[in-house]
Amino acid sequence: MPVEEVGYAQGTNTPYPSAMYLIGPRGPEYRRDVVHQSVSWYVYDGLGSVVEEVDPSGNITAARKYDVYGLVRSGQLGSSSQKYVGGLGHESDTNTGLIYMRARYMDPVLGRFLSEDPVRHGNDWFLYCVENPINCIDSTGLAGTALEVSYATAEEAILDEQGSSVARAVLGRAQEIVEILQDKYECLREAIEYGFDRQGNAGIVFRNNRNRRTLFRFVLQSDGQWLVKLTSDPTLTYYFGSHYFLASQIEQLNEVLSALL
Repeated sequence: MPVEEVGYAQGTNTPYPSAMYLIGPRGPEYRRDVVHQSVSWYVYDGLGSVVEEVDPSGNITAARKYDVYGLVRSGQLGSSSQKYVGGLGHESDTNTGLIYMRARYMDPVLGRFLSEDPVRHGNDWFLYCVENPINCIDSTGLAGTALEVSYATAEEAILDEQGSSVARAVLGRAQEIVEILQDKYECLREAIEYGFDRQGNAGIVFRNNRNRRTLFRFVLQSDGQWLVKLTSDPTLTYYFGSHYFLASQIEQLNEVLSALL
């Protein structure tokens, strides 16, 4: 889909078409400068950040490296305003160094939003990607947790029927799962949210001993394996990783967790 960029003549308020973007499934694919008729194709990394620009002959015209929060560590600025996670449509402001994420600005130096979450979700309204930008994304500037839908209790989550039937069955064992995880990992103080991610998988959010959020998601694979995915505070000493295990029935979930986690 073509999208036109509008510029303004110096010293006037007269708009003119300055560039044309081709927008694809992952974001801007290229930018064509209307004045100079030059074309830059964009190369993305796994987070959706623009790391290189190449000309039609395949020559690299700009390249840059970012830290995990989008601070440019090295390289040239290039022509694109979409840089760090630019595939999500977020624009980087070259004058301020801030990244506009639709609902609010994020400061890559601080790794936090400059204004509070408008919906005031969770306990810290300035967090970006629950302090885990490698594994999480925030496409709207509003995501305070990786759970798409969350509830104060497992019972509320089950009754609302937002997740899959398997996910609701997992949350039916929530009390046992919470006790197992807290017994295994002393840093988990209390379970504060229950709900479902975008794929309908069950998730439980804990508050840890540093008052940060730790999310466990329980994903049933097509081959019958369970995958426990963790989104955690990267500054913690505790690191759980991802755990695979077989469970033919939901009732066996707590037994396998006790044995392997």
